[in-house]
Amino acid sequence: MSAAAKWTIAIIVLLGGNLVAMVVLATTANREDAQVIPGYYDKAVHYDDTIDEAVRSDALGWSAASTLIASTL
Repeated sequence: MSAAAKWTIAIIVLLGGNLVAMVVLATTANREDAQVIPGYYDKAVHYDDTIDEAVRSDALGWSAASTLIASTL
């Protein structure tokens, strides 16, 4: 096999591998369960409400702690 044929095969294999990788990544990214954060839009819409709630909770000054003693709660 000549050097030109080896380079041609190598280029075809690399391009084919790239095509397979792109198809796999595109189909994986478009699945319904592929979202990084489920319901991220709804959470973003109510972000200010969440921050306000955290500030009100901190203002109460409440705290809770749990302790594990002898393998029981």
